[in-house]
Order: sequence, then C-alpha cells, then structure tokens
Amino acid sequence: MKKLTISILFVLAVAISFVSNADMVLEINFPTIISHSQIVFRGVFEESEPVELPGKLFVTKNKFRVIDIIKGEDEILKQGSKEYLEFYQYGLSKKESQKRGMSFAVNFPEFKPGSELVICLSKLSEKPLAGDVRVRDILGFSQGVFNVEYDADGKANIVNSFSNKNLFKNLPKSQGVSKVLKAGNIDVSNPPSGPISYDSFKAMVKEMN
Repeated sequence: MKKLTISILFVLAVAISFVSNADMVLEINFPTIISHSQIVFRGVFEESEPVELPGKLFVTKNKFRVIDIIKGEDEILKQGSKEYLEFYQYGLSKKESQKRGMSFAVNFPEFKPGSELVICLSKLSEKPLAGDVRVRDILGFSQGVFNVEYDADGKANIVNSFSNKNLFKNLPKSQGVSKVLKAGNIDVSNPPSGPISYDSFKAMVKEMN
C-alpha cells in the first residue's frame, strides 16, 4: 500500500503540473513528505545530465556533494560512498524539453550548480527502466526541495519554492504529529509558513524515524 501511495502522489503531481502553467501542485504536508522519503539529505548540487532511454523515455541524472544525511544513510552507502549522491528522476528540465519540442512539467525540480539544498527522495523504482537505470521521485515535486539560506548570524534556514506554505497544512490531530512538531520547536496551535530553522527540520525528521 505504501508503494502504491507513493506512485499515486507522484502521478497526481505530474498530471497537475502538466495541465497548467500556473503554480499548481498537489499539496503535500511535512508528515506525508517525510514518511514517504527513503532519503533526506543536505548537499550541494554539482551537475545534471539528460538521458534518453529506449522508447523515447527521458530521465535526468543528478549529482550532489553530500553535506549531511538526515535520513537514509544506509541507502546512500549502498552506492559505495556517502560523500556524493547520484540519482535519476523522471522527466527533463524546461530547457531540455523545449530543445526536443516536448511538453514539460511546470514544477519539475531543477537545480543550479553550487546551490545548497535539502532534498527528500522516495525509494528507488522496483524495476530498472533500462539497464541499471532506476529512478527516485522527489516528494511533492518542488515541495520536497528546500533552499538553504543563512541569516545574519550564519544560522541555516530552509524554504521551498512554495515558501513552505503547505508543510504544516491539514495536519492530523494526533499525539504523534504534535510530538514531531514540538521536537522542532514548532507551535502546534499556530504552525508557521516561510523559512524554518534547518536544525528544527532535522529534529522533526529524526523524531519521525
């Protein structure tokens, strides 16, 4: 059931993104993103590469230098090193899609070389698409990608392209969720939008594991 849920979340997000050029995406909150993430890490983006597979199926290969592993260290180590992480994602960037005269997903996560980010990734696809190519979904499209920003004191905060506005919406009213939010010093009665402390985010992810 969990694997099916991940697939449904991804397909709905893709469908909504292709339907409109507006800033639309299936809203996914913090507990949903983290519970379906196999890997959550902080890293610096190095490069991406478009890859065409048989049957005109396109994926993008991304490479990150890892700074901090918040969730899924064992999974990252399966690559042989925790210093770098490479993964394939479905689809192409807007630029690469337009080169080929293809439609593109409005909220397809794209990364700039040198940018420091926190990324939430799903499990690998069960079967290779071709050869050894297996993909990971970025949870909630760009909702699962957070820019790392530093305040005047050098403290790290994170925010996604939606200003975190969906992270704390429609939360289940349960003791477990309240405990997670309290671990990050989030006011349960008045959860915030906008940037949040990286330390708070990390503490909440750890509480959920």
